[in-house]
Amino acid sequence: MFRYQLESMKHLALRSLGSETDLHTTPDEIEIVYPESFVEGPYALTLPGQLDRISSVAFGGNVGIEVGQFLGAKRRIGATRKMVFSNVFIANGTIFKNGRRWVFNDQAPLKNRRGQSKEFDFVACRSSFLGCHFFGHWLRDDCATHILASDSGIPMSMPAPPWPDRASYLSFFGQSEVDLQNAAVRKLVVFDDVSQNEQKASRLKLLRNKLRTAVAGSLNDIVYLKRGAGGGARKLVNEEELVTLLEAMRIKIVEPEAIGTSQLVRDLIDARLIISIEGSQISHALYCLREKGALLVLQPPDRFFNPHMDWARVLEMKYGSLVGHPADGGFRIDPQDLLRGIEMMHKS
Repeated sequence: MFRYQLESMKHLALRSLGSETDLHTTPDEIEIVYPESFVEGPYALTLPGQLDRISSVAFGGNVGIEVGQFLGAKRRIGATRKMVFSNVFIANGTIFKNGRRWVFNDQAPLKNRRGQSKEFDFVACRSSFLGCHFFGHWLRDDCATHILASDSGIPMSMPAPPWPDRASYLSFFGQSEVDLQNAAVRKLVVFDDVSQNEQKASRLKLLRNKLRTAVAGSLNDIVYLKRGAGGGARKLVNEEELVTLLEAMRIKIVEPEAIGTSQLVRDLIDARLIISIEGSQISHALYCLREKGALLVLQPPDRFFNPHMDWARVLEMKYGSLVGHPADGGFRIDPQDLLRGIEMMHKS
Protein backbone atom coordinates (compact mmCIF):
# COMPACT_ATOMS: atom_id res chain seq x y z
CA MET A 1 0.00 0.00 0.00
CA PHE A 2 2.85 2.39 0.86
CA ARG A 3 4.55 1.71 -2.48
CA TYR A 4 1.33 2.46 -4.36
CA GLN A 5 0.88 5.76 -2.52
CA LEU A 6 4.52 6.69 -3.15
CA GLU A 7 4.30 5.99 -6.89
CA SER A 8 1.02 7.93 -7.11
CA MET A 9 2.65 10.93 -5.41
CA LYS A 10 5.58 10.80 -7.85
CA HIS A 11 3.14 10.81 -10.73
CA LEU A 12 1.25 13.83 -9.36
CA ALA A 13 4.54 15.69 -8.82
CA LEU A 14 5.67 15.13 -12.43
CA ARG A 15 2.27 16.17 -13.76
CA SER A 16 2.32 19.39 -11.70
CA LEU A 17 5.70 20.23 -13.27
CA GLY A 18 4.31 19.68 -16.76
CA SER A 19 6.62 16.71 -17.35
CA GLU A 20 5.86 13.64 -19.49
CA THR A 21 3.94 11.11 -17.38
CA ASP A 22 2.92 8.45 -19.95
CA LEU A 23 5.03 5.35 -19.39
CA HIS A 24 4.00 3.58 -22.60
CA THR A 25 5.84 6.20 -24.68
CA THR A 26 9.21 5.47 -23.05
CA PRO A 27 9.99 1.73 -23.03
CA ASP A 28 13.55 0.65 -22.29
CA GLU A 29 13.48 -1.54 -25.40
CA ILE A 30 11.12 -1.85 -28.34
CA GLU A 31 10.88 -4.47 -31.07
CA ILE A 32 8.62 -4.39 -34.13
CA VAL A 33 7.19 -7.88 -34.25
CA TYR A 34 5.30 -7.07 -37.47
CA PRO A 35 5.29 -3.71 -39.31
CA GLU A 36 2.30 -1.53 -40.07
CA SER A 37 0.74 -1.74 -43.51
CA PHE A 38 -1.99 -0.12 -45.60
CA VAL A 39 -4.86 -1.84 -47.38
CA GLU A 40 -7.33 -0.45 -49.90
CA GLY A 41 -9.85 -1.49 -52.51
CA PRO A 42 -13.51 -2.59 -52.43
CA TYR A 43 -14.13 -5.14 -49.71
CA ALA A 44 -17.22 -4.61 -47.56
CA LEU A 45 -20.76 -5.17 -48.86
CA THR A 46 -24.01 -3.25 -48.39
CA LEU A 47 -27.26 -2.54 -50.20
CA PRO A 48 -27.86 0.55 -52.39
CA GLY A 49 -28.78 3.65 -50.38
CA GLN A 50 -27.89 2.17 -47.00
CA LEU A 51 -24.89 4.40 -46.33
CA ASP A 52 -26.97 7.54 -46.99
CA ARG A 53 -28.79 6.87 -43.71
CA ILE A 54 -25.67 7.31 -41.56
CA SER A 55 -25.80 10.38 -39.30
CA SER A 56 -22.83 9.73 -37.01
CA VAL A 57 -20.05 7.30 -36.14
CA ALA A 58 -19.23 5.64 -32.81
CA PHE A 59 -16.79 7.34 -30.43
CA GLY A 60 -16.96 10.66 -32.26
CA GLY A 61 -15.44 9.34 -35.47
CA ASN A 62 -15.70 11.08 -38.83
CA VAL A 63 -18.57 9.87 -41.02
CA GLY A 64 -16.72 10.58 -44.27
CA ILE A 65 -13.61 8.69 -43.20
CA GLU A 66 -15.53 5.70 -41.83
CA VAL A 67 -17.73 5.41 -44.92
CA GLY A 68 -14.72 5.93 -47.21
CA GLN A 69 -12.78 3.11 -45.56
CA PHE A 70 -15.87 0.89 -45.63
CA LEU A 71 -16.00 1.45 -49.38
CA GLY A 72 -12.30 0.71 -49.86
CA ALA A 73 -10.30 3.88 -49.18
CA LYS A 74 -6.77 3.40 -47.85
CA ARG A 75 -6.85 2.04 -44.29
CA ARG A 76 -3.93 1.74 -41.89
CA ILE A 77 -3.34 -1.62 -40.22
CA GLY A 78 -1.12 -1.00 -37.21
CA ALA A 79 2.08 -2.78 -36.26
CA THR A 80 2.51 -5.37 -33.53
CA ARG A 81 5.15 -4.12 -31.09
CA LYS A 82 6.95 -5.68 -28.14
CA MET A 83 7.99 -3.25 -25.39
CA VAL A 84 10.26 -3.96 -22.44
CA PHE A 85 10.24 -2.01 -19.16
CA SER A 86 12.70 -2.56 -16.34
CA ASN A 87 12.09 -2.17 -12.60
CA VAL A 88 8.39 -1.32 -12.54
CA PHE A 89 5.69 -1.50 -9.86
CA ILE A 90 2.19 -2.71 -10.70
CA ALA A 91 -0.94 -2.04 -8.65
CA ASN A 92 -4.60 -1.25 -9.21
CA GLY A 93 -4.41 -2.13 -12.92
CA THR A 94 -1.61 0.40 -13.48
CA ILE A 95 2.13 0.14 -14.23
CA PHE A 96 4.34 2.70 -12.46
CA LYS A 97 7.97 3.69 -12.99
CA ASN A 98 9.68 6.83 -11.69
CA GLY A 99 6.46 8.85 -11.60
CA ARG A 100 5.30 7.74 -15.03
CA ARG A 101 2.41 5.35 -15.40
CA TRP A 102 0.47 3.21 -17.86
CA VAL A 103 -3.16 2.72 -16.86
CA PHE A 104 -4.82 -0.49 -18.05
CA ASN A 105 -7.84 -0.55 -15.74
CA ASP A 106 -8.34 2.34 -13.35
CA GLN A 107 -11.54 0.72 -12.04
CA ALA A 108 -9.68 -2.27 -10.63
CA PRO A 109 -9.71 -2.60 -6.82
CA LEU A 110 -6.37 -2.37 -5.07
CA LYS A 111 -5.72 -5.88 -3.78
CA ASN A 112 -3.26 -7.12 -1.21
CA ARG A 113 -3.35 -3.76 0.55
CA ARG A 114 -1.80 -5.00 3.78
CA GLY A 115 0.58 -7.61 2.46
CA GLN A 116 3.94 -7.25 0.78
CA SER A 117 3.98 -6.89 -2.98
CA LYS A 118 5.04 -9.95 -4.91
CA GLU A 119 8.35 -9.81 -6.73
CA PHE A 120 9.02 -11.18 -10.20
CA ASP A 121 12.21 -11.28 -12.22
CA PHE A 122 10.29 -11.44 -15.51
CA VAL A 123 6.65 -11.08 -16.57
CA ALA A 124 5.05 -11.10 -20.03
CA CYS A 125 1.73 -9.23 -20.00
CA ARG A 126 -1.06 -10.58 -22.24
CA SER A 127 -3.46 -7.68 -21.60
CA SER A 128 -4.45 -4.55 -23.50
CA PHE A 129 -6.24 -1.44 -22.24
CA LEU A 130 -9.28 -2.25 -24.41
CA GLY A 131 -9.23 -5.89 -23.35
CA CYS A 132 -9.47 -4.83 -19.71
CA HIS A 133 -12.77 -3.04 -20.45
CA PHE A 134 -14.52 -4.78 -23.39
CA PHE A 135 -15.15 -8.50 -23.75
CA GLY A 136 -14.86 -8.38 -27.54
CA HIS A 137 -11.35 -6.95 -27.35
CA TRP A 138 -10.37 -9.41 -24.62
CA LEU A 139 -11.50 -12.30 -26.82
CA ARG A 140 -10.16 -10.92 -30.10
CA ASP A 141 -6.94 -9.28 -28.95
CA ASP A 142 -5.78 -10.46 -25.54
CA CYS A 143 -6.31 -14.15 -26.25
CA ALA A 144 -4.18 -13.78 -29.40
CA THR A 145 -1.55 -11.78 -27.51
CA HIS A 146 -1.35 -14.66 -25.03
CA ILE A 147 0.56 -16.61 -27.70
CA LEU A 148 3.17 -13.86 -28.02
CA ALA A 149 3.42 -13.60 -24.24
CA SER A 150 3.88 -17.37 -24.01
CA ASP A 151 6.81 -17.14 -26.40
CA SER A 152 8.41 -14.56 -24.10
CA GLY A 153 7.69 -16.15 -20.72
CA ILE A 154 4.77 -16.95 -18.42
CA PRO A 155 1.74 -14.83 -19.47
CA MET A 156 0.10 -12.72 -16.77
CA SER A 157 -2.87 -10.38 -16.93
CA MET A 158 -4.11 -7.02 -15.81
CA PRO A 159 -7.51 -7.18 -14.05
CA ALA A 160 -10.61 -7.42 -16.25
CA PRO A 161 -14.32 -7.93 -15.49
CA PRO A 162 -15.46 -11.53 -14.80
CA TRP A 163 -17.32 -11.96 -18.09
CA PRO A 164 -19.37 -15.19 -18.08
CA ASP A 165 -17.73 -16.61 -21.24
CA ARG A 166 -14.16 -15.87 -20.13
CA ALA A 167 -13.32 -19.12 -18.33
CA SER A 168 -14.71 -21.31 -21.12
CA TYR A 169 -12.68 -19.63 -23.85
CA LEU A 170 -9.51 -19.90 -21.77
CA SER A 171 -10.23 -23.62 -21.50
CA PHE A 172 -10.94 -23.97 -25.24
CA PHE A 173 -7.67 -22.22 -26.07
CA GLY A 174 -5.60 -24.01 -23.43
CA GLN A 175 -4.79 -20.70 -21.76
CA SER A 176 -4.80 -19.44 -18.20
CA GLU A 177 -4.91 -15.98 -16.65
CA VAL A 178 -2.83 -15.10 -13.64
CA ASP A 179 -3.66 -11.58 -12.47
CA LEU A 180 -0.87 -9.15 -11.78
CA GLN A 181 -2.05 -7.58 -8.56
CA ASN A 182 0.45 -5.81 -6.34
CA ALA A 183 3.85 -6.62 -7.83
CA ALA A 184 7.39 -5.39 -8.33
CA VAL A 185 8.78 -6.62 -11.66
CA ARG A 186 12.42 -6.39 -12.70
CA LYS A 187 11.64 -6.93 -16.40
CA LEU A 188 8.16 -6.49 -17.86
CA VAL A 189 7.19 -7.20 -21.48
CA VAL A 190 4.03 -5.55 -22.84
CA PHE A 191 2.64 -5.90 -26.36
CA ASP A 192 0.85 -3.41 -28.60
CA ASP A 193 -1.18 -6.00 -30.48
CA VAL A 194 -4.67 -4.65 -31.17
CA SER A 195 -4.37 -4.34 -34.97
CA GLN A 196 -5.53 -7.15 -37.23
CA ASN A 197 -2.39 -7.64 -39.33
CA GLU A 198 -1.11 -10.72 -41.14
CA GLN A 199 1.01 -11.89 -38.21
CA LYS A 200 -1.96 -11.56 -35.87
CA ALA A 201 -4.04 -13.55 -38.37
CA SER A 202 -1.71 -16.54 -38.03
CA ARG A 203 -2.39 -16.59 -34.28
CA LEU A 204 -6.15 -16.16 -34.75
CA LYS A 205 -6.12 -19.16 -37.09
CA LEU A 206 -4.30 -21.19 -34.46
CA LEU A 207 -6.99 -20.33 -31.89
CA ARG A 208 -9.74 -21.14 -34.42
CA ASN A 209 -8.21 -24.60 -34.81
CA LYS A 210 -7.94 -25.07 -31.04
CA LEU A 211 -11.64 -24.27 -30.68
CA ARG A 212 -12.56 -26.91 -33.24
CA THR A 213 -10.50 -29.47 -31.38
CA ALA A 214 -12.36 -28.63 -28.17
CA VAL A 215 -15.94 -28.28 -29.48
CA ALA A 216 -17.93 -30.24 -32.03
CA GLY A 217 -20.26 -28.05 -34.08
CA SER A 218 -23.93 -28.48 -34.88
CA LEU A 219 -23.41 -27.25 -38.46
CA ASN A 220 -26.08 -24.55 -38.56
CA ASP A 221 -25.85 -22.86 -41.95
CA ILE A 222 -27.07 -19.36 -40.95
CA VAL A 223 -27.25 -18.08 -37.37
CA TYR A 224 -28.76 -14.91 -35.92
CA LEU A 225 -26.76 -13.98 -32.82
CA LYS A 226 -28.74 -11.78 -30.43
CA ARG A 227 -26.90 -8.97 -28.67
CA GLY A 228 -28.56 -9.51 -25.30
CA ALA A 229 -30.00 -7.22 -22.67
CA GLY A 230 -26.55 -6.38 -21.30
CA GLY A 231 -25.56 -4.55 -24.48
CA GLY A 232 -26.47 -0.87 -24.42
CA ALA A 233 -26.59 1.94 -26.99
CA ARG A 234 -27.84 -0.25 -29.88
CA LYS A 235 -31.46 -1.27 -29.30
CA LEU A 236 -33.03 -2.98 -32.30
CA VAL A 237 -36.66 -2.16 -31.59
CA ASN A 238 -38.18 -4.60 -34.12
CA GLU A 239 -35.87 -7.51 -33.31
CA GLU A 240 -38.74 -9.86 -32.46
CA GLU A 241 -40.31 -9.18 -35.87
CA LEU A 242 -37.02 -10.10 -37.52
CA VAL A 243 -36.56 -13.18 -35.33
CA THR A 244 -40.03 -14.43 -36.34
CA LEU A 245 -39.13 -13.95 -39.99
CA LEU A 246 -35.80 -15.78 -39.62
CA GLU A 247 -37.33 -18.65 -37.65
CA ALA A 248 -39.82 -19.18 -40.47
CA MET A 249 -36.78 -19.60 -42.75
CA ARG A 250 -35.37 -22.23 -40.34
CA ILE A 251 -32.49 -19.94 -39.39
CA LYS A 252 -31.00 -20.66 -35.97
CA ILE A 253 -31.53 -17.97 -33.30
CA VAL A 254 -28.88 -17.87 -30.57
CA GLU A 255 -29.23 -15.82 -27.38
CA PRO A 256 -25.88 -15.88 -25.50
CA GLU A 257 -27.33 -14.79 -22.16
CA ALA A 258 -29.78 -17.72 -22.14
CA ILE A 259 -27.28 -20.56 -22.71
CA GLY A 260 -23.83 -21.61 -21.56
CA THR A 261 -20.69 -20.85 -23.54
CA SER A 262 -20.22 -24.43 -24.76
CA GLN A 263 -23.72 -24.52 -26.23
CA LEU A 264 -23.24 -21.04 -27.70
CA VAL A 265 -20.11 -22.15 -29.51
CA ARG A 266 -21.70 -25.41 -30.68
CA ASP A 267 -24.58 -23.41 -32.18
CA LEU A 268 -22.24 -21.01 -33.97
CA ILE A 269 -19.29 -23.10 -35.05
CA ASP A 270 -18.81 -23.54 -38.79
CA ALA A 271 -21.84 -21.43 -39.72
CA ARG A 272 -21.70 -20.07 -43.26
CA LEU A 273 -23.26 -16.75 -42.23
CA ILE A 274 -23.62 -15.08 -38.83
CA ILE A 275 -25.93 -12.06 -38.49
CA SER A 276 -25.81 -9.76 -35.47
CA ILE A 277 -26.06 -6.19 -34.21
CA GLU A 278 -22.69 -4.44 -34.05
CA GLY A 279 -21.07 -5.15 -30.67
CA SER A 280 -18.65 -7.26 -28.66
CA GLN A 281 -20.69 -10.45 -29.12
CA ILE A 282 -19.62 -10.53 -32.78
CA SER A 283 -16.15 -11.57 -31.65
CA HIS A 284 -17.64 -15.05 -31.15
CA ALA A 285 -17.99 -15.12 -34.94
CA LEU A 286 -14.26 -14.52 -35.38
CA TYR A 287 -13.53 -17.99 -34.03
CA CYS A 288 -16.73 -19.79 -35.03
CA LEU A 289 -17.39 -18.89 -38.68
CA ARG A 290 -16.36 -21.54 -41.16
CA GLU A 291 -13.44 -20.91 -43.52
CA LYS A 292 -14.46 -18.27 -46.11
CA GLY A 293 -17.60 -17.60 -44.04
CA ALA A 294 -19.59 -14.37 -43.92
CA LEU A 295 -20.60 -11.79 -41.32
CA LEU A 296 -23.58 -9.44 -41.72
CA VAL A 297 -23.64 -6.60 -39.17
CA LEU A 298 -26.82 -4.64 -38.35
CA GLN A 299 -25.99 -1.02 -37.58
CA PRO A 300 -27.89 1.93 -36.07
CA PRO A 301 -27.67 5.02 -38.29
CA ASP A 302 -26.29 7.15 -35.46
CA ARG A 303 -23.48 4.76 -34.51
CA PHE A 304 -21.92 3.37 -37.69
CA PHE A 305 -18.82 1.40 -36.71
CA ASN A 306 -16.85 -1.42 -38.31
CA PRO A 307 -14.21 -2.80 -35.90
CA HIS A 308 -14.88 -6.34 -37.13
CA MET A 309 -14.13 -5.52 -40.76
CA ASP A 310 -10.35 -5.83 -40.32
CA TRP A 311 -10.30 -9.35 -38.88
CA ALA A 312 -12.86 -10.48 -41.45
CA ARG A 313 -10.63 -9.13 -44.25
CA VAL A 314 -7.40 -10.64 -42.95
CA LEU A 315 -9.10 -14.03 -42.42
CA GLU A 316 -10.66 -13.85 -45.92
CA MET A 317 -14.23 -13.72 -44.62
CA LYS A 318 -17.02 -11.77 -46.32
CA TYR A 319 -18.13 -8.67 -44.41
CA GLY A 320 -21.35 -6.74 -44.91
CA SER A 321 -23.38 -4.09 -43.07
CA LEU A 322 -27.02 -3.05 -43.09
CA VAL A 323 -27.88 0.42 -41.74
CA GLY A 324 -31.24 0.79 -40.05
CA HIS A 325 -33.72 3.64 -39.62
CA PRO A 326 -34.05 5.81 -36.48
CA ALA A 327 -36.85 4.71 -34.16
CA ASP A 328 -38.10 5.62 -30.70
CA GLY A 329 -35.78 3.92 -28.23
CA GLY A 330 -33.24 2.76 -30.82
CA PHE A 331 -33.32 1.77 -34.48
CA ARG A 332 -35.16 -0.62 -36.76
CA ILE A 333 -34.11 -2.80 -39.70
CA ASP A 334 -36.58 -3.21 -42.54
CA PRO A 335 -37.41 -6.96 -42.88
CA GLN A 336 -37.04 -6.79 -46.66
CA ASP A 337 -33.61 -5.20 -46.25
CA LEU A 338 -32.60 -8.13 -44.05
CA LEU A 339 -33.76 -10.65 -46.64
CA ARG A 340 -31.91 -8.77 -49.39
CA GLY A 341 -28.84 -8.57 -47.19
CA ILE A 342 -28.81 -12.33 -46.64
CA GLU A 343 -29.12 -12.86 -50.39
CA MET A 344 -26.30 -10.34 -50.98
CA MET A 345 -23.96 -12.26 -48.66
CA HIS A 346 -24.92 -15.55 -50.34
CA LYS A 347 -24.31 -14.34 -53.92
CA SER A 348 -21.14 -12.29 -53.43
